Amino acid sequence: DPMWTSDGKYLIFRSSTRAGDPEQQTTTSDGKTRRWTPTQMFFIEVATGRIIQATEGTDLGGVYLARKSNRMFISRSRDGQWTLSVMDLDRFFADVNRGKVGRPTDYERTIGTFQKEMGRAYGQERAIVQALLALRKEMCFLSKVMDISAIPEKERRHYYQLVLDQADCMQRSLEESAQKDRSGKLASIVRNNKVNAF
Repeated sequence: DPMWTSDGKYLIFRSSTRAGDPEQQTTTSDGKTRRWTPTQMFFIEVATGRIIQATEGTDLGGVYLARKSNRMFISRSRDGQWTLSVMDLDRFFADVNRGKVGRPTDYERTIGTFQKEMGRAYGQERAIVQALLALRKEMCFLSKVMDISAIPEKERRHYYQLVLDQADCMQRSLEESAQKDRSGKLASIVRNNKVNAF
């Protein structure tokens, strides 16, 4: 489904034809050949109707826009793992408007790597819980760093709130992803080990 950036200036959509990527071919574990065209994410600038490509490559997974800041969270499948990255859309759009845009990946920063098997709870409960608790610990640390008195009060409140919003966004995304596990185990693990419970 299309999503809006937090400033309301851009609408994002997915397309497998607009980028002109070549068709890919893979062999599945049962020996069958699978052909597919990679999908990419594009923004429509509402004021002008201009279409801007925001992703590239053959490994795109899910894409989510932050509600309160112009950031995009991107999951990618690489080397048997899922990576989660955040893209700075303010910087990206500023460079697009200056005509000096780099590759979309130049605006991304990896914030986490997960084994593909963690998408299903089958026998991996302990590893999943450990990963969730480690992520919670990192978010708690970030919240404490943002709350040090050396940072001016206004900026301190702003950055502290960004950390809390990010933790809430991650928890919502984890809960939505966990719904795909029909056993209900993964959803229970994610609910009982919330990354935003600090």
